[in-house]
Amino acid sequence: MAANRRNPALRHPDFARLFAAQCVSVPGTYAAHVGLAVYAWEATGSATWVAAVTFGRFLPALLASPYAGVLAEHVERVRLLVVSDLLMALWQALIVVVVLADGPVLLVVVLAALNSVTGSAYRPAMAALTPQLVGERDLVSAGALTAALQSIVLVIGPAIGGLVAVLASPAWVFVANALSFVVSAALVASIRARSRPTDVTGEGPLAQLRTGARALVSGGGPLALTGLYTLDSLLYGADTVLLVLISEQWLGTGAEGYSYLLAGVGIGGILAAATARRASERSTVTTMVVAATALSTMPSLVLLAVPDPVVAFGVEMVRGAGAVVVEVLAVVCLQRTLAPRLISRAFGMFFAVGMLAKSLGALGVAFLVDELGLGGAVLVISLVPPLLVLAAAPALRRVDRVSVEVQADLGPRVAVLGSTGLLAHAAPATLQRLAAGAREIGLAPSEVLMSAGEAADALYVLLEGRLSVHGPAGEVLPEVRDGVVGEIGLLAGVPRTATVTAVEPSRLLRVDGHEFVDSLSVTPAAPTLLAGATDRLARTHPAHPGIPGSRGDRRPP
Repeated sequence: MAANRRNPALRHPDFARLFAAQCVSVPGTYAAHVGLAVYAWEATGSATWVAAVTFGRFLPALLASPYAGVLAEHVERVRLLVVSDLLMALWQALIVVVVLADGPVLLVVVLAALNSVTGSAYRPAMAALTPQLVGERDLVSAGALTAALQSIVLVIGPAIGGLVAVLASPAWVFVANALSFVVSAALVASIRARSRPTDVTGEGPLAQLRTGARALVSGGGPLALTGLYTLDSLLYGADTVLLVLISEQWLGTGAEGYSYLLAGVGIGGILAAATARRASERSTVTTMVVAATALSTMPSLVLLAVPDPVVAFGVEMVRGAGAVVVEVLAVVCLQRTLAPRLISRAFGMFFAVGMLAKSLGALGVAFLVDELGLGGAVLVISLVPPLLVLAAAPALRRVDRVSVEVQADLGPRVAVLGSTGLLAHAAPATLQRLAAGAREIGLAPSEVLMSAGEAADALYVLLEGRLSVHGPAGEVLPEVRDGVVGEIGLLAGVPRTATVTAVEPSRLLRVDGHEFVDSLSVTPAAPTLLAGATDRLARTHPAHPGIPGSRGDRRPP
């Protein structure tokens, strides 16, 4: 209960299960990265093999990520996450076998690469699934939780992996990681919500990737957000080199100092994630992004004047806080901006760009240090990013406007859907998802809304007007003056059971049938409404066994 008060995203049971799965598997993954490096060194004594293990993890994930987003669009996402977890558990178990048998390090590299490729679909699938699980209002809270977990793991994950590998054996690190994936799969499998796969079979592989890429560069908003995340990733990659040099040359603390500074970044991220939601409620995206970018870079200027280890730790805490806020806002705003049918493909490209940017950031800062010296490199890294974000401010303001418009548009629709009775017990996230996909239509007098025998493809909510209803044999049924229309065919899985016509000018809200049926897997329809729908179905289709879950359901148990 206390956790729920601290972060609203955890009030959504399905997201709580997904987050718990991450709490189990992500630390195991980070620990396994260290275990792989330790095993490669112990088996070969070669730094080249240690680098090969790291390269073998990173490059396949980078190459697979764009198409992994397509896969997350084409396959039901909860099922995809479960299968990914189980496959990663298998690869880790096989690594255990190779390590215990003193097998070739090359085989470990191959299995690590398979693990990375398998896991590449996880982030785009999660990014697309989260809005469905928590709704528009709690997206920032969910993003802050995920960022906090990454920051915590940045501090403790490698330490745990290194400790276990040194005190016991690298094999135990991989055993623990395999078990963490099994537990994660069980938690994810308990999620009740289901996504609706997008049919991408009409497009070739390259066309599918281009569709995701176009979604990121279409309009100022998505392009600005992608650039923001790319910049944040470049800075992260630059830090992997810059912090080592700062520790060695300015602080005199060597390799241990690098770990110390990295811990500062992680702790700052934890603190920032705890306040990101409250800050986002008080500021616009533009203001938050400009301020957070400045926090993630400019404090390093202090080290030019005060190269002290304690001051450096505080500087990195502030920088880590700013970097987390930038990442959370970029991801959340993109989740709000992208069309649901494109979100996984777009995020597959988005995360691939981020991984590439981290590599380029490490290479780029090395070039800056060679050309300008450490002080010059710190000066450029501290001042240029905030200036770039200021230049992108007009595009970011468009994101602010879209967010306000979405909230204003969804509010009345959510209220209408929640008042129908059919969805009276639905969670806010479910209502928001249905409202986001709904559209308003108008009918002129005598215009037919649906005809008996047609395929049932939508649910309608009458906002204004009056509708006449006739059964399949032309019998007159009670008029509709408010509430829902068309639910019987969807609930019973049959064609339309009646012809519905406007008696006077009418306005209705159209909800996609697939989305409505999917929502019932999370929140069952109200029993009284199910009973009423079953009674109406019995009048027009006496032989039908009834609507599943209602009192009139005549199906065998």
